[in-house]
Amino acid sequence: MRVYKELTQKYLAPQLKSWRKAGSMTQEQAAELLRMSSRAYADLERGESGFSATTLLLFLSQLSDEEIVRLVRTFLQEILKKENCEAA
Repeated sequence: MRVYKELTQKYLAPQLKSWRKAGSMTQEQAAELLRMSSRAYADLERGESGFSATTLLLFLSQLSDEEIVRLVRTFLQEILKKENCEAA
């Protein structure tokens, strides 16, 4: 399960940064929307910490339905690719 946790962090960090940049937000503004400190947000964006379930849900609530579906499906593709590489 640890492999998935690390993959999740590596996958979500750039997604988070992309969302923030697309909204022309500072890290402080993004942190406020996700109900967290600026420091905790910066750690998430750098992939140094993982999302809590609450933070993930707050992040998803900021996305359109299409963005959520794309995010989840792309993540699944990353998982499957990792599993196929390990099986080979």
